[in-house]
Amino acid sequence: MPLTSFFTEEGWTSLRNSSKRIFRYGKLCLVLAVCSSLAFLWFYSLPHLRPLQQLYLKKYLLSFALSKSPVRINTTYILLVRTVVDPNGKEVIIGVTDDQADPFRGDDGKPVRIGQRGNAYMFRLHPGIEHKGFYWQEVPMANSEMASWFATNIYHDLSFVGLFIQGAIFGVAVFIVCAITAFVIDYRVNREKTEGKKIRGTDGSSPEKFLRKNKQNTGVGIEVMRLERSA
Repeated sequence: MPLTSFFTEEGWTSLRNSSKRIFRYGKLCLVLAVCSSLAFLWFYSLPHLRPLQQLYLKKYLLSFALSKSPVRINTTYILLVRTVVDPNGKEVIIGVTDDQADPFRGDDGKPVRIGQRGNAYMFRLHPGIEHKGFYWQEVPMANSEMASWFATNIYHDLSFVGLFIQGAIFGVAVFIVCAITAFVIDYRVNREKTEGKKIRGTDGSSPEKFLRKNKQNTGVGIEVMRLERSA
């Protein structure tokens, strides 16, 4: 493929056109990458979360966001808890995790909703889990402590951002694949035009195909009058 110097008008024109194409390809690849990442999270990551992980996800986002705020305030969270009696005879409230309880399902196989607005689910503790009481409880707690508890006990030491790492990696991979594919296709198409295998313009056909389609066209002629010398 013959190279065109960027110090010529044709070279600068080619560079500007290439830059515009690359910019358009980049935007398209970015849109595809974002859509792919969101689809991965929606159809793979979220369905693979355990029951309490799914229920606490919005609360985890809230506590994580508020924990970064310079204003330190307590927020009331609704948590599934159990109570136990410590050696001193005092009743202690402990948060329940997915390793300790499963949602109770009805005859249709769906989790049973409870509460006046049906915004909670009925859970059943695993056999052998110590408890005196077992219920949903409103717990006022500092947001930084709540975010830390969610990360440690519910999400296995994953921060809220860490939950979406897989989706982000998938999106980056899609972007790279789309970008490479677009670059290769663009390179091949423009190489064929440069080498004369395709005619530039909207047709995009080869010279041979163009001649077959335009056999009756012999071109456009302009009659030029002969100049007579003046005496």
